Amino acid sequence: MLPLFAKHLDFGVHFFGGSGIGRYGSGGLADATIRPDGSIALLRNYQALGTLVFHPSPKLDIYLLGGGEYSARAAYTKTGATSPNEGYGAIGFSNAGCYTEIGPTTTTPVGTAAGQGYIPGGLSNCTADTRNQI
Repeated sequence: MLPLFAKHLDFGVHFFGGSGIGRYGSGGLADATIRPDGSIALLRNYQALGTLVFHPSPKLDIYLLGGGEYSARAAYTKTGATSPNEGYGAIGFSNAGCYTEIGPTTTTPVGTAAGQGYIPGGLSNCTADTRNQI
């Protein structure tokens, strides 16, 4: 933290970037993916956080925080495919169902009596990988 204006304002910046470091951020992004040949490919990840702390009086502190995380795409085309369909963030993945809410079903969960509770519906055709967290 850097104190400014007679210690009434503190300013701080945090940045962390590299390959295979997604797990170290609060969003828990992916670290690696698998290439079609079975080898591991580390993903480029970046994290940033900015902090401002105002001290208008000895008994009051006001915090402002903002940041984000990013994970790069590592997409590979499997033999016989026309677009990247493997890896992390492959553009060949179908995301057509990501914005469609599926209603719950009344199927009885294992370990409960008949008619108790609902099972949330699952998304279909939604294989998107998280790329940015703000």
